[in-house]
Amino acid sequence: SEPAPAERLRHFRGIDWLTWRVEQSWLAFRGGWNGGNHDNDDLGNFILGFEGERFLHDPGYGPSLASQHNCVTIRRHEQTDDAVAPIVKLQDFGDGFYLLCDIREAFPHILEHYFRHLLLIGDRHLLLLDDIKGRDDRRINNRGYLQSRIGFTETEDGYCVPGEDNTMKIRWLSDVGHISVDEWRPRDSVMHRLE
Repeated sequence: SEPAPAERLRHFRGIDWLTWRVEQSWLAFRGGWNGGNHDNDDLGNFILGFEGERFLHDPGYGPSLASQHNCVTIRRHEQTDDAVAPIVKLQDFGDGFYLLCDIREAFPHILEHYFRHLLLIGDRHLLLLDDIKGRDDRRINNRGYLQSRIGFTETEDGYCVPGEDNTMKIRWLSDVGHISVDEWRPRDSVMHRLE
C-alpha cells in the first residue's frame, strides 16, 4: 500500500503553529506563545520556500529576538516574554489559505491591536499585511524584518531574493520609508536582513 498523502494545510493547535505544503511551495508560521521549549520571542515568524529553494529563513538555534526573524518590532522594542499570539482565523481554499494571528500581546503596553494577515494565492503569491494600531492613536514606529541566507537585491519596484532556479519578488503596497539591508552572522552562517 502507498503512504497516505500529506495534508496541505496543518494547524498544530496545541502549539498554534501552521504548515502549508503543496507540490511547488511550502510555508511554516508561528503563532502560540513566547517562552517554553522554543524560547524565541518571534511570534508571527514565518519561513517560505518554492520548488526546493528556501527564500525566507529562520536563523536557527541561538538568535531569539523578533528583529532576528521575519517579524516586526515596535519603537525598537522586541517582543515580550510569555506573550501569546493565537491564530484566530484560518481558511483553506484549495490552492491557498488565509491566516489571521493576533500578536498584540507581544507589545502589550504600546499597542491597541496587531493583526498579522497572510494570504497565499495560487501557490505563487503571498500577501503579508500587518494591521497595527498604537494605544490612544499614538505613533508606533514599527519596523518589519525579513531574513534570508540568499541575500536581497534592489529592483525598480522593490527587492528580490534570487535563488538558483527561481526568484522571490518583494513589493510594498504603500510607502514604507527607508529600507536597509545588512548582514549578520548567527553561529557559522550568514544571514541577510531586510529592514
